[in-house]
Amino acid sequence: MDIKEKFLTLLIAVMALIILPSCGGDDNDEPSPSYPATEVAGTYVGTLNVTNGIKTYKLENVSFIIRSESSLMAYYDIVREDGKKLLSNIPTTVGYSKDKSGYILGAINEDGTISNSGRLDYKGTCTVNGEEGYRFTFVGQKEKS
Repeated sequence: MDIKEKFLTLLIAVMALIILPSCGGDDNDEPSPSYPATEVAGTYVGTLNVTNGIKTYKLENVSFIIRSESSLMAYYDIVREDGKKLLSNIPTTVGYSKDKSGYILGAINEDGTISNSGRLDYKGTCTVNGEEGYRFTFVGQKEKS
């Protein structure tokens, strides 16, 4: 094989790599859309603790209900077992944790996490009987749908 033949063979091989389409499906090349607020939407049942450092309230079987508003925005309600709403229509943002082991929720003076197994840990501030300065924590598990 002389130099012209080697060059022509190399040129054809390079052109084939450039011109031929990829064997992989183009659909798999696009990243799938992320909707963390939709993924975490649902009812979580657990324990609510509320304190101002002096008075403390503990309620069992409380529902923390998350409603998706958009891909990254949600609203939540906290509802007692008897159906009375303690907090209603509270906005929170939702995103993925850095290592994708769950989700992060956040708002002004509030934050929380939801594990991939459905455990919700949330803390924030609230008013009790018109008295400000209370902090609350909620720990619960997502109900199976």
